[in-house]
Order: sequence, then structure tokens, then C-alpha cells
Amino acid sequence: MGRVARAILGISRREVSFEVRGFPGVEGPARQHLETSATAFVDGYNGALEAASVGALEAFLESEIEPSRRGFAYEGAAMAVALQDWTQPWRKARLPKYMSGRAAGHVYIVHVGVGWAIARFPFGRERRWLALEPLYRWLALDGCGFHEAFFRPQPTVVRQQVPAAYQQGYARKAFDQGVGRALWFYHGGGVEGVARTVSGFPAERWNDLWSGVGLASAYAGGVSQADLERLSELAGEHRAAVAQGVVFAAKARVLAGNPTPQLELACRVFLDLEPAAAAALSDRLGLDLPTEGPEPAYEVWRQRIQRNFTEREGAAEWSTGRALSSVTR
Repeated sequence: MGRVARAILGISRREVSFEVRGFPGVEGPARQHLETSATAFVDGYNGALEAASVGALEAFLESEIEPSRRGFAYEGAAMAVALQDWTQPWRKARLPKYMSGRAAGHVYIVHVGVGWAIARFPFGRERRWLALEPLYRWLALDGCGFHEAFFRPQPTVVRQQVPAAYQQGYARKAFDQGVGRALWFYHGGGVEGVARTVSGFPAERWNDLWSGVGLASAYAGGVSQADLERLSELAGEHRAAVAQGVVFAAKARVLAGNPTPQLELACRVFLDLEPAAAAALSDRLGLDLPTEGPEPAYEVWRQRIQRNFTEREGAAEWSTGRALSSVTR
């Protein structure tokens, strides 16, 4: 059955080749690094299609995927498990067991992976989305934004279109956060191209796009300190949004137990913090989130983190467009 599922639903590594996708980023170490992360996603996705059980899938992910890229594989596996559940309703659902097992350590990126499945299989979209954990379900819509920008860059990035399903309320902001993450891959870590593309979007979308860029620059990485410092300059008044994305990346990797030198570098450049301290900041500012109000708890959490950086000592550096940190290593 696993071979049949892969034959029907499988994704080839070629499908995530940046050349095949038509991404404009130039060849180089950063682009190659990011393509490897994309192939880890595909490996996790296809591995989930073939795994006979959740336990077998976890064993595959833990033993066959290099730790720094394991999160991408867990993300891909989440997409595959969700699609199998939804397209084969006669089978016992595996997604709840998968998400409560080893994948719980990758809770953020696993919800993003479910968003990829929603983008591919939109039938019953709202019902499936509402079944997710309330705080993290917005990450699924982030995943939808990444999926659309990655696989449909012409309408999503070039023409800046948003599918009707994501145009209302907070869904639009969550979608744009995913688009921002995808821009890091679209430009192969080229910070000038990323900034130029973000600036071409309507101004009301910039904050969410920059937040996604910040998360990807820290979680996926691939570039030098000089590149990150230049990104900090280019973000200008939206540097706090970038910082918030970096905080979320730190929390995701610290929780999963797979921090990387790239994460450490991004945390130092954008936050002047170590990854563990950035993760602790995320935890502290995520306490006592409101259950009701004009904004979802997830957005209140993001705003608290962003305000932490705009209000901290030295905030004047942010408003003048100078780099937050002059860290040298």
C-alpha cells in the first residue's frame, strides 16, 4: 500500500528543484543549502507515504534524516500523513497520533506541513483547519502561503495575488507570513532580491512578509553574517518583525533539540541573544495569551515579541535604519 500511495501522491525531488520552479536566485552555496532543505522535506513526505505505521515513520525520520534538516522532513511527513487521512477516510486516521508523538517536538513546523496538505486538498478546508490546536492553527495558513509562493510563484510572488480562501481576516496575515518565508527560498538567500521583492508588495503586507523572511533566515539559514547584517539594514522599520521571526525560529529549533550554527548567528545579529535565551523569551511572552479579543492569541504573541524589540534599550538604532547589532565573530 505504501508503494501505491507513493505512486499516486508522491513528490519527486525534481519538483522542488529551484531551477524547475523558475526561482531567480543565483547559483551559490546558499541556494544549494536551501535546495537540500527542500529535498529533506520531500524525503520526509515520501517516507511517510511508505511507512507502515507512525512508529516506523518516526524511526525513519530519526535515523535517516540529518538532524539540522530533520524539521523539514517532519514538515513533509505531516503533509503526507494529513493527505493520506483525508484521501483515504476508510483507514484509521494517523495524523493525531503522529502530531502527539515525536513530531510534538516539531509542533510549529508540523502545523505548517498540515497547511501544505490543506493547500493541496482544499475540500473541507475550514473543518480540517478548525480541528487543529487553536494557538498553532494559524501556522497551517502560513504553510498555505509558503506552498502557493513556492509552487505558484508567478501569481503569488510576481502578481502578488492571494487566493480567495485567505483574503479575509487574520488568514491574510498568516498567509503572508508564509509567503515571506518562501521568498528566502525563491531568492536563494539573496538578501537584496528578498528586500526588493518585499518592497514591491503593498505596504500593508510588509510587516508579515518581513516576519516570514526573518524566520526563514534563521531556521533555514544558508548565508553569512555580512548577509544577515545587510538584511537587518534593508528591513528598516520592519526590523522588529524580522526579529520576531528569528525568535520563533529559535523556539522551534531549541524545542526540537536541533539548533544550528546558522541559528546562533541569526540570533546574535538580529537579537543579540543566544538561541536558548531567544526561545525563553518566546515562552515568557507567550504566557497568559487571551482566549478572546479582536486579535487571535497567536497575533498577540507576535506583537508582544515585536514590541519587546522596538521598546528595548537602543531602540533608536532601529528607527534610524542602522543595524541593531555590530556583533563580530
